Amino acid sequence: MAKRYWVEITDPNPHGGPGWEYGQWLWSPTKDKKGKKIYEIMKQVNIDDVVVHFARDKNGKMYVDGESQVADKVVVVSTPPPQPGNWAGRSDYYKIKLKNFTKYTGTKRREVKSFIVQNSNLIANESTKIQKFYPVDKNNKLNQGKYLCEITALVYKAI
Repeated sequence: MAKRYWVEITDPNPHGGPGWEYGQWLWSPTKDKKGKKIYEIMKQVNIDDVVVHFARDKNGKMYVDGESQVADKVVVVSTPPPQPGNWAGRSDYYKIKLKNFTKYTGTKRREVKSFIVQNSNLIANESTKIQKFYPVDKNNKLNQGKYLCEITALVYKAI
């Protein structure tokens, strides 16, 4: 199976709390508040896929913050995280173990907005290869309401 590339769009504080930490786990409810299965993309993630982390800082700016590899397949758990934030009160959660988290530094860690502007043509061209859940919309803005999105190998290389 070919390696795939993903973007997690998140606020790392608190990111679920102990046992659900940023850079160590991907996690989401299995359904939204209305019962829709909008997080099914979590089931497409495979071992050794790469996850790039887009993380919001305390001032609300979103950064290309780091990357991890997927360590294990998705599991469904019924115990919620200690700090579920807006995802509290759901009956089940998807949880994916990550490994080898590397926080970006220097010029590699940059605002998502500037990355999108600098790579707008590449991002637009590559968007046609991803059917759903692409992190950037047609107006070159970060798609709101998405937690996990797929990107192509070329977009990953640009990161």
